[in-house]
Amino acid sequence: MANLGLLKDWTKTEGEIAVLVGVSQKCVNTNKRNFQVTSMVNNYGNCGRRPKLSNRDVSTLDKWGRVLAKKGIESYSAVKKPLQSVSDRTKWCKWCKERRNWTDKDWG
Repeated sequence: MANLGLLKDWTKTEGEIAVLVGVSQKCVNTNKRNFQVTSMVNNYGNCGRRPKLSNRDVSTLDKWGRVLAKKGIESYSAVKKPLQSVSDRTKWCKWCKERRNWTDKDWG
């Protein structure tokens, strides 16, 4: 909650505070209740998903990325190709059928 002063004064109702701050009335009520219990509005102590990689793992990955880049091995995203239309597919089938019985000499 941004305006702790509104909660401390008790001069405004929860609905008025919700409209002023731009949150729901339930959010104001929950923050008010938490403030009365803990004397703090924001309790960010143990929230969020735990990271899967430690700092050491991240630095190792960064190191290997640099090593591969020096050797010229880099990853890239493939270019998106448009879907083939019906006419493209028929042309492709016709092209394939014409060359079905070609030998290696014909291809070379």
